Amino acid sequence: MNQELQNYINEEKNIGTDDEAIKQKLRDSGWEDKMFNEYFITPTNQQEPHAENGGEWTYSLNTDARCK
Repeated sequence: MNQELQNYINEEKNIGTDDEAIKQKLRDSGWEDKMFNEYFITPTNQQEPHAENGGEWTYSLNTDARCK
């Protein structure tokens, strides 16, 4: 794992850059997809925390999960 690359991706996400735009910036800088794809993998059953449920994580086995 490349910590500098991880930091760059995190900084871009923090300013609101979407994943595809970050990937394109990396490609434009000479990075190959296989060099950075692992930094964009997230579990498909994990949902972002939501204010409606006190900011706690919710999990579901299906992709239609909603916050409770």
